[in-house]
Amino acid sequence: MQFVYGCVHLLFEAYPVVLTGGHNFRPGVWGLAYLPLIAGGILGVFGYLLIFHPRYEAAMDRHEARLVSPEIRLNLALSPPFAIPFFWFGRMDILSIHFILGTNDGRRLMGLFDLDLCKILALFNYIIDVYLIAAASALAANSVFRSAAGVIFPVHLLFCGIDRSCMPAPAFQNVDLQKLFLRTREFLWQEGHTAHLTKAEADKEVREILDLYHRVYEELLAVPVIPGIKSEKEKFAGALYTTTIEDFVPSSGRGIQAAILHCLGQNFSRPEMFNIMVEDPNDPSGQGKTFAWKNSWGLSTRTIGVMTMVHGDNQGLVLPPRVASIQAVVVPCGVTAKTSDEDRAKINNACDDLAKSLIDGGIRGEGRS
Repeated sequence: MQFVYGCVHLLFEAYPVVLTGGHNFRPGVWGLAYLPLIAGGILGVFGYLLIFHPRYEAAMDRHEARLVSPEIRLNLALSPPFAIPFFWFGRMDILSIHFILGTNDGRRLMGLFDLDLCKILALFNYIIDVYLIAAASALAANSVFRSAAGVIFPVHLLFCGIDRSCMPAPAFQNVDLQKLFLRTREFLWQEGHTAHLTKAEADKEVREILDLYHRVYEELLAVPVIPGIKSEKEKFAGALYTTTIEDFVPSSGRGIQAAILHCLGQNFSRPEMFNIMVEDPNDPSGQGKTFAWKNSWGLSTRTIGVMTMVHGDNQGLVLPPRVASIQAVVVPCGVTAKTSDEDRAKINNACDDLAKSLIDGGIRGEGRS
């Protein structure tokens, strides 16, 4: 799973390098090369559902009451055609070959379906079948390792002498390792799911958690954010309303969702969902029940990626004082080749004393003699 996932993200990074450097595509135009990936992904899902999953169901019928071996899922995952798209993509470097032949490579094979996606779906199902009782934990561990592979494979381009100036977003040109913390590569969540008696109690918690996340970004990470409520089209499906914290990334000119909170109302408490009921204190008989009001909220390692994009630059990582391991560095100045050893020692000792006083005062500092 990690290898397939890493290869997919490696091809994502390689597309602009080949199309801009080899075929001289303008930035923005080469992005059209991703259109076949969308078509291949759609075809891949239908291919899995219509071809490979029915084969598994047929195997279940043959085994009747006996459990089907999870290894049956691997028939697709171990199929040889996985390597073919990489050879096809490599042909794009031959300028006499039309680029469209290469753009159909990585996810679509000979106009069929997205084999990489089918393999990922097969491996997901294999993990679930093998670790049936602890499937959620197994998938969580898999998420961590495949996210790491999704970063390590593309970052390898940095050590291959490839010009990264053709990458689409300037934010990703600055510090590539921030990708480990964004979107599908988020590997650690602080998540909450709560139930309340009334809507007023649920609304109060949403405001409290929203303010807490707001403070995490502005007071701890020194990142200015804007809290608000998402539109009806953008809110979480089934939620009563969704609140969010949004940030602006100056280097790319884009916004990013920094944290999200949902007031799910009573929709997820009803019998057709989770059937969560509490005793109704307003019922005089004392026997009445009412559906709970639910909230869902979460913060993830995306905070690290947002902080990196906002404060980092082409010189490297920049950390705000409250999270920096070293908040202050005392650097001796005025030392020249003519400075005597005695004066040099006085300056260095003064710097060390200043660094010590900073540390005693609660500042994480050090001296650079």
